[in-house]
Amino acid sequence: MVQIKIKGINGQYHIYASYDDEVAFLNELKDRLKTCLENKQDFSAYFHFIRMNESLLYKVITMCQELDIVIKGILNEKEDVKKHSITKVTNLPLGEESICYDDVMILGDMKADMYVTAYQDVYVIGCARGVLDFMYERCCLYASSIDAKIRICESVFQNVTIFAPVCVYYEEGKVLYRELKEERMWERQLR
Repeated sequence: MVQIKIKGINGQYHIYASYDDEVAFLNELKDRLKTCLENKQDFSAYFHFIRMNESLLYKVITMCQELDIVIKGILNEKEDVKKHSITKVTNLPLGEESICYDDVMILGDMKADMYVTAYQDVYVIGCARGVLDFMYERCCLYASSIDAKIRICESVFQNVTIFAPVCVYYEEGKVLYRELKEERMWERQLR
């Protein structure tokens, strides 16, 4: 399986890639990069890889050099290593973008104009509002309630409004959710 996502974030291109087959990955990456070059003359991007070894990294750099693509930076992550440190955030800045590389716990409600880009799980003890963009399909959102736009992996942004504790996750190209408490019990508590 080859998964390549190309996203524009704050006027910069970011390419996220994970793969099982090295040859298929190189072919798919070359095709996707050629498509990007057709739309934009001077193409530059940040590359985010999972499990990239040195020989494959050399091949990717050589490919970008042949296609005349500028590499602004490379981040190589290990898929199996999950960080369990949780950064506790008590007050998120109004109207700013936050990038979360570790699991993050947000205490209190999020602001409606907040934009969060997450590489790991996000826990919200309060209402999750604003826009939440998760980079990988293994990422989840746990919240007391949700009134936000959410995208996980390559899915489209979806407006999600749920008034009960919930887990939002990715499965087969779709953003799905499961309530963490039965809705009937939740409605009884509101009365």
